Amino acid sequence: MKYASISVAITLLLTGCAGQDGLSVADISLDSLVGPTQKAAPQPMADIGVTACDRMAANEEDDQHVQGVTPVKWADLKAPAAISACEKALQAHPDHPRLLYQLGRSYQKAYRYDEAQAATRKAAEADYPYAARTMGWFCEQGYGVPRDYKEAEAWYRKAAAMGQHSAWNNVGRLYIGENPDLDKAADAFERGAKAGDPVAMANLAYVMRLRDGWRDKERALDWSVKAARAGNTTGMLLAGHYYNEQKDRQSARRWYLQAADKGQVAAVYMVGLYWQLGLGVPKDTARALQYYELAADKGLATAAVKAAMIYAKGDGVPKDENKAMHWLQVGAPKKPKDI
Repeated sequence: MKYASISVAITLLLTGCAGQDGLSVADISLDSLVGPTQKAAPQPMADIGVTACDRMAANEEDDQHVQGVTPVKWADLKAPAAISACEKALQAHPDHPRLLYQLGRSYQKAYRYDEAQAATRKAAEADYPYAARTMGWFCEQGYGVPRDYKEAEAWYRKAAAMGQHSAWNNVGRLYIGENPDLDKAADAFERGAKAGDPVAMANLAYVMRLRDGWRDKERALDWSVKAARAGNTTGMLLAGHYYNEQKDRQSARRWYLQAADKGQVAAVYMVGLYWQLGLGVPKDTARALQYYELAADKGLATAAVKAAMIYAKGDGVPKDENKAMHWLQVGAPKKPKDI
């Protein structure tokens, strides 16, 4: 498709993106509804000390990984060596839940999903909290087992009952899909939020936004702020959105800046928008462009289109058709790959 000019192309891409008063509000990806783990209460377990399996396969997100060793990041996990170490450790300590979970993790890295779920299931059935959560993920994704959302939910709930409070986020996410049930999602997120999980606090506020458009505004704002004060950037963004919709630009910008400083891409975009429109600050398109380009580099297409428009018009910066075309190509809808 050919456009008569770059500006026309950009205008077409922006059609339908504006909110009230022409102010575009960057949405939160549903991917953000899965967050970092909440610390779980330790479960009684035989003390076997530190094994080679622990050194090679301990997971930093597993609250019961053995103390005294540096957990192994997923990218650094050497599957063949870890599998060998964990199998040997289990020969010395048969059916130890931590070792079983770590063996399952190692099998998973090797794409041996049948064996991964078998080892993980044994650990989960022995009441190892992170293994129960992992079994929920296997059932949800269909790794080594048929995809089964009801069984996934059962495992997530078991993990949550054992103190893995972030598993409530997984339960809530199950109810946001093709046939969403936002009331059930909100119930799950609220359980995690009340247990002190900042991610669940933000997710609860977000579902309230999806469900009723801030009908319960004060309660939604309260959870957003609680999440934000705990360092959760989605909570900061939601607080910004709340005040933006109330046209309290100073309060909104303050929250957007906090989130942007921590790398929240939608907040970076919103700060740029505030500079471009002069909301609570003097209008400064050149400064807005800096934020748009930063957000565009992080993958936000709307920000790329905004940057393209500024360069195409020479709005506050020297006109540059090459840069305009670059950002237009970044922001343009991608053609699906042939199957």
